Amino acid sequence: LPPSQSRKGTGCVSKIKGAGAFFICLLFVLAWYLASFYSGWTLWYQNDISVRWEETSGVSPAYLSKELRWQHQDGGFVPEFVMWRTEQSQQLLGDQNDRSVTGEILEYYGDISLLYPVKFLSGYWASNERGCVIDKSVADTLWGSSEVVGRSILWNGKTWYVRGVIDGDESTAFFPAQEDNTTEFSGILFCLPKSQTGVMQAEQILNQCHLPEGRITDLGLFSWITEVMSSIPVFLMWGSLTLKLIYQIWKVRSTQLILLVTILFVLVQFLFICWAAGFPWTIPDRFLPTRWSDTSFWSELGRSIVYPIKEILIKFPSVWEQWFWKQFFYSGVFSIIAVVLLLFIFNLQYVKKAGFIFWKSIVYWGMVLILTWIFGERIFQYPPASILTMPPVWMTSQWMMDRYHKWLVLIKEQEKGNDKNEEE
Repeated sequence: LPPSQSRKGTGCVSKIKGAGAFFICLLFVLAWYLASFYSGWTLWYQNDISVRWEETSGVSPAYLSKELRWQHQDGGFVPEFVMWRTEQSQQLLGDQNDRSVTGEILEYYGDISLLYPVKFLSGYWASNERGCVIDKSVADTLWGSSEVVGRSILWNGKTWYVRGVIDGDESTAFFPAQEDNTTEFSGILFCLPKSQTGVMQAEQILNQCHLPEGRITDLGLFSWITEVMSSIPVFLMWGSLTLKLIYQIWKVRSTQLILLVTILFVLVQFLFICWAAGFPWTIPDRFLPTRWSDTSFWSELGRSIVYPIKEILIKFPSVWEQWFWKQFFYSGVFSIIAVVLLLFIFNLQYVKKAGFIFWKSIVYWGMVLILTWIFGERIFQYPPASILTMPPVWMTSQWMMDRYHKWLVLIKEQEKGNDKNEEE
């Protein structure tokens, strides 16, 4: 090809590669943000323990309230809790034109706000014994609107009054149970202090309150797992930069003055990278063994992870359990996608110039702010600061190491030139 056509073809290929690289980076930012977004929702349960009983061995509100009252009188520990039971295919009748809807009923006793972090379209959780909460699907079916606080619903032969409407399309209604209710409930959730969480603490509470044994799920464990999964991109960027910094020292190990300067340069840069990565990272004490050789601890931890997931796949979960496990699996899927895309980004060749990195960081921050604005109404907490700091620091550190490498090459060339002059 003539030189002009050859240059034109090369320019088109470079533009296509540049567009592809930008698209990969865009997908990475989206996947990483969504992984952190869903992980943030699970943090609602970071100190919670769930206990499920079989249908033949539940606990009634009347029995539990009596046991907790005795615990309180004896000076024992009484945790925050909420009991629940569900009924499928229940008919709800509205007070207008005899409209009805069939959906799932969740009856609860205790602090329902612990069980289900939801977005209210109007009102809030019921504060009296005849109030109830419905989702948007029920409200639209019965009245064609979400502004229905104060309207009445007939269920289970009683008249209830709507005190809140939540966002959702599962056709779910929430009804409070009274303290003297003798109906056996199928599950309970304990919200424990941060220093007393874990399966063992839940077993102690069950024994102290003379409650039957059930399937215990450490929700805080899975909340921590999602936090780790969504942080894998940070670990990878931190690890790649750390290895490159170590290699920088290894290359000049045979020198003295340059080695000292390199160590100082690497130390400052390493501290900068650790700050961006949110170092130091912490692991909850209950996920650490007293002895690393304790095989029973690791097998028990493995069962604590595998069994709840197996149970949720086999048995039909309640509406709040469906919601929690959706956040868990969504966070895991988007974390895997983000890691795969990041590995592609590691292999991309980009221009290591200060101006290019500056504008690329501005575009990146703009994308994160746009995503925060889009998901801002539904997010439980904002993404960790490492999402904002780590990618720009990763690019800047790459540029700094590249400049430092060129400086070392220049020094070596000058030394070679000086040696030749002395020989001459």
